[in-house]
Amino acid sequence: MSREAKQTIPGKNLLLSVIKQNIRTICWRGVSQNLYHLCMRINFAHIRERAVSGGYVDFAVFDARSTSGSEAANAEILASLTAKARLAGYKIDQSALAFAEHGRLKFYGTKPLVDYLSKGWLPRWTNWIEA
Repeated sequence: MSREAKQTIPGKNLLLSVIKQNIRTICWRGVSQNLYHLCMRINFAHIRERAVSGGYVDFAVFDARSTSGSEAANAEILASLTAKARLAGYKIDQSALAFAEHGRLKFYGTKPLVDYLSKGWLPRWTNWIEA
C-alpha cells in the first residue's frame, strides 16, 4: 500500500468541511463584504431598583465602548446591546455603557441612569451576552 493510500480516510474532507462550517456558525458572525470578526462576550449588570415615583426600574449596564469613542458610535453600540439583551429575555427600561477613560469610570446612556450611576456605582457584572 502506498503512503497516500494509508493517509486517506473515507469522508475525511467532508467531515473537516462540516466541522469548519459548524465552528464558523458558532464562533463567527459575518459582516459586510464577507469580512468576519470573532464573537465577543460582553459583561453586563442587570439590576432592578426602586424608582423615585414608586414601582421598580429595570436597567442594564454594559461593559463596552465604541473604538472611536464618538457619541454616534456609542449610541449605536448601546442600542444594539440593549436589543440583544431584550431578545434574550431581560426586561430593560434604561441602559448605559460603562468604560474607563483616562483612568476614570465613565458612563454613556439615558440621562437619569447615568446620573444615578455617577453617584458611586461600581460595576458588578451579573451576566454576559455575545455581540
